[in-house]
Amino acid sequence: MVKPPYPPMSKRLQEAGTAIVQLLIDERGAIESAHVVRSSGYRRLDDAARDAVLASTCTPHIVDGTVKRATAAVPFTFGFTN
Repeated sequence: MVKPPYPPMSKRLQEAGTAIVQLLIDERGAIESAHVVRSSGYRRLDDAARDAVLASTCTPHIVDGTVKRATAAVPFTFGFTN
């Protein structure tokens, strides 16, 4: 997964949280769709997480030697360390 950039306004406002993005991976490993299933509490962070997923590619899912479409849920945590 591509690491999402921390939105500059979110940094300034010290917005932090974890967004969980559900994605659908096609037979080639391309991300077919993505949507936030649990919000970080901030739209900017949710959008950054979703955009990162859409910019990513995955390894195709193989079951018994056959490539299959698959879903996954990926958490993205935005936060600050002291």
